[in-house]
Amino acid sequence: MGTHLSPSPVLFAAVQRVIMAIPVVVYLILVSPRSFKHLLHRFPAFVTISVFEIVAFICFLKSLETLLVSYAIAAKRSNVLLSVIVGRVVFKEWYLLF
Repeated sequence: MGTHLSPSPVLFAAVQRVIMAIPVVVYLILVSPRSFKHLLHRFPAFVTISVFEIVAFICFLKSLETLLVSYAIAAKRSNVLLSVIVGRVVFKEWYLLF
């Protein structure tokens, strides 16, 4: 994985996210330039979500340094279960978990 080749996990996470965002931004510019208005309108929410996602990604990269890869992947995959539980409890999505 590229993490071991970079100076720090934070730098790797930042560069990876920027590289992943470039095609999305280009696609939005070509297909729906008006969508940026909606992104800017909800910018604080997107920043908050992005911060939590980056922290989770950095924690995953740090866990690869200390755990076996299979354990780290299992912990990362459990995030899906936690997302469903949070969706039900916080956002009252009652159709989940049935």
